Amino acid sequence: MKVILNRDIKNLGKVGDVVVVKDGYGRNFLLKKQYASVATKSSLSVLEKKIDELKAENSKLAKQAEQISELLNGVICNMVRQAADDNTIYGSVRVRDVFVFINDVLKKNNISFKIDICGIKFEKPIKTLGRYVIAVEIFGDIVADVRLNLCRAQADFDNDIKSFDKKREQSLMSEKDLKTEEANNGNKKLEDKEKSQNKESVKNDTEKTK
Repeated sequence: MKVILNRDIKNLGKVGDVVVVKDGYGRNFLLKKQYASVATKSSLSVLEKKIDELKAENSKLAKQAEQISELLNGVICNMVRQAADDNTIYGSVRVRDVFVFINDVLKKNNISFKIDICGIKFEKPIKTLGRYVIAVEIFGDIVADVRLNLCRAQADFDNDIKSFDKKREQSLMSEKDLKTEEANNGNKKLEDKEKSQNKESVKNDTEKTK
């Protein structure tokens, strides 16, 4: 099936591109979600008139997606699960669980943006307690990494968050110290340069006097 993309699609193409896809993927995903249109003479003609409008809308969505990526990269999804002694959880963690969490985060921040559940990727089935990083495709090539913590009790989350905040504070302090050191080095180089120029100026004045 040949279709025209109405938006950027990761690993497929940019808005306005005409691409060939499998019929099932085209009908059940791209067309159903209005991410693309069937490529015909009439639709191609319409595309020529609307391409600038589509690109402008696409650019707007991409900027919003960048902001959402920054937001989601800083959040932690905590889930309580019953588990055996070997930390194997009873039941499972579903993509929809993470999807609901992400939408709650967006809602709390008054962000109206539709993230596709198909864009949430588990590298492998989650079957044990622990910490995971979930890749979330937001728009086009823009991806966020959401931290997922699976614990037996809320107290475990609180301890983990305190540890995370402490490490983050130490990281910020290190960055601050590094910037201060760079600034001091820059000032020292400037002072050395000024001293060198002053010495050169004195030398020239002395030679002129002679």
